[in-house]
Amino acid sequence: MPVNRFPTRGPALPTLPLVALAAAAVEPVLSDPTRPPWSGLVLAAVFLAVARPVRSRLQTRSPLSGRAVLAILLLVALAPPILAVAARLGTGSGNLLDVVLIESLRNLALTLAILGRNDQLDRTAALASLFLVLVAAARAEGPWLLASLAGYAILGCVWLAQASSRSVHDNRPPLVSIATAAAVVIAVITLALIGPGRAVVALAGFLPSSGGINDSDPSATHGVNDGDREVAATHNPQSIGFSESDLFLDSDRPTLYDAFNDMYGEPRRIKSQDRMIAVAANRVVELDRPPAENLRAGRDFSTIRGGPPRHARRPQDRPADALIYHEGPTPAHLPLVAYDHFDGHDWSEAPTPPRSTFLERERPDQPWFRLLHSSRSYLVPQARHRVKIARLSSPSLPLPAHIDRFRLGSVNLPSFFCWAHEGILRLADRPIPAGNTTEADAHLPRPDALRALPWPKAPPRGPSTLHPDVAALSRAWVAETPHGWPRVERLITCLREHAIHDPAATAPPDSTDVVADFLLRDRRGPDYLFATAAVLLLRDLGFHARLVSGLYVHPDRRDPAAGHTPVTTDGVHVWAEIRLPDGTWTPIEPTPGYHLAAPPRPWLLALADALAQILAEAIRHAPALGLVSALGVLLVRRRHALLDALATLLWHLNARLRPTELPWLTLALLDRRLRWAGCPRPAGVTPRCWLERLANTPPLQPARSTLRAWLALTECLLYGPIGPSPTSPAPLCARVVRAASLPRLRAAASPEIPS
Repeated sequence: MPVNRFPTRGPALPTLPLVALAAAAVEPVLSDPTRPPWSGLVLAAVFLAVARPVRSRLQTRSPLSGRAVLAILLLVALAPPILAVAARLGTGSGNLLDVVLIESLRNLALTLAILGRNDQLDRTAALASLFLVLVAAARAEGPWLLASLAGYAILGCVWLAQASSRSVHDNRPPLVSIATAAAVVIAVITLALIGPGRAVVALAGFLPSSGGINDSDPSATHGVNDGDREVAATHNPQSIGFSESDLFLDSDRPTLYDAFNDMYGEPRRIKSQDRMIAVAANRVVELDRPPAENLRAGRDFSTIRGGPPRHARRPQDRPADALIYHEGPTPAHLPLVAYDHFDGHDWSEAPTPPRSTFLERERPDQPWFRLLHSSRSYLVPQARHRVKIARLSSPSLPLPAHIDRFRLGSVNLPSFFCWAHEGILRLADRPIPAGNTTEADAHLPRPDALRALPWPKAPPRGPSTLHPDVAALSRAWVAETPHGWPRVERLITCLREHAIHDPAATAPPDSTDVVADFLLRDRRGPDYLFATAAVLLLRDLGFHARLVSGLYVHPDRRDPAAGHTPVTTDGVHVWAEIRLPDGTWTPIEPTPGYHLAAPPRPWLLALADALAQILAEAIRHAPALGLVSALGVLLVRRRHALLDALATLLWHLNARLRPTELPWLTLALLDRRLRWAGCPRPAGVTPRCWLERLANTPPLQPARSTLRAWLALTECLLYGPIGPSPTSPAPLCARVVRAASLPRLRAAASPEIPS
């Protein structure tokens, strides 16, 4: 009696609930920690309600082609990485690499379960769900996780038992399936019991993107022994991370003046000899309390310094003790101290404005304050800046210029704040405690709007206080530039091109004019000499300018794993500010290598710039691009021939390794060639019927007898009685592979084939 050797359909596999439980188990790893832990089970139930009718409809209708299935799987798998890259390019933030990979695997498993047109897709979906469960057991915890894992283990055993009963070839007990089910149950229970910490160590080699011992990724959120972990400040207020600290403590932290000395060296002072005078004991007064704390942020700033230490350690050897941690757009200038008087060597701090009502609370139940000022049309919104105080001891709030609203921890009284200098906020009575986080919404000036501002007419030039050659140099730079912001831009551009930024250079100890020595003789120096020269040159041209010191958030120092930028003593910076016609101070950057934050551009202009840059790169690499394009066109045009050569090579390799399956392998190869030739075998049409029709065409008439003999042999092997084949099918299969080549099938498909 003939035996059908094709697999028979048995009981339906519970692939949909299996994958849904795996997705529910891994959902806490992907979602916001503030979401309830049972939200994954709710999403799994919603998925089952939607996916079941979709799967049934796909199975009852004509099945999707292999290309359509592949395209859908590629789309759902590549969607999370593409969205993550777009978010990084557009906003500077996005999901990390390990989360993106898990999302891709979850999407792939869910899509495979919905498509599920054959056992192969169901098995692939079950395998992907097993990896999701392993990730969940390693990185999640809680009773809801245990419930999901227990349900998955039970349902996995049912799935394996039903999968083994769907094949009629294996009449033996499903020992392999039972052993695999037992191993899965034991592995899941073991991972759930030993906890996430040990499971991560055990899975370090399987999940390298999580920061394993042998492999790591800079965008990972977890690590094994050496990963950066952010914790809330429970014992040390200087703990990193933007978790709110309830510790209102002070510690031995460096001030901005100490950071200046670490960065630029100690100020040089003129040596002098003083006489010691003895004071009588009855004139010595002992204080009964500690002296009052000096809340001035930086004291005076000297431009004649000893330079950085000669044996400074390399940057990678310095301890990672940050002054602050910044989260937000970079670069960013965070002013702390402003200086207005220069005596030729030292800058003196600007006076503190009198206290006045300049703040108002936005809402009684929130500690957000809004600054009271008139609207400024030349500003555009930028983004929110978050700064956590670590080792810096300063009463000034390290916030960028042009802030609109801010908060400091849970402080809710306006009397806690005052002006340190115009445009620079500070705490009224003490330095900002370590561990506190301040946030602000800042704005950025648009250069085109600054150029259009009605600047007052330049005052008549009086006798310049600068060196004559320095004054002549600045006037030559701006000779043809109109007064206003264009003149400021021209002066700063020329200054950045005139000298070299050299942090190790210093002014001579006996210098009587540091600006003249810097611009005319040395033409190199640290940032404070650039800023000093910019302020004095702008003042000489009739502008109101001042020197500002603070912190510079460098975009290259951002830590992608932590999501913020640590600012150490290397981030101490000095720049200039200019007063706009409405009295607002705005920063300008005269030092090469430092940049101001650019305002966000309209997306059309950004797209045009990107296209122009791509076009310029294409023109610059025109020969290589032409060669690659020609190769790409050739590969596209000859893709079917290349695929056929590869498939034929695999057929010859399998003919040696699996000779008993040669008829099935030959049939699969002919089906592929038919698709590539443009005449795929329709659904429901047998191979004999379709190949007989093609054999009647002129290109395949020489191979008609070979095809018919091979079809008869194949049907005998498929539907004939079980037993050894009377003849070896290898020679006949080889002749069919040579006779029904891809060019002949393509030629046979060109005329109209009767249906």
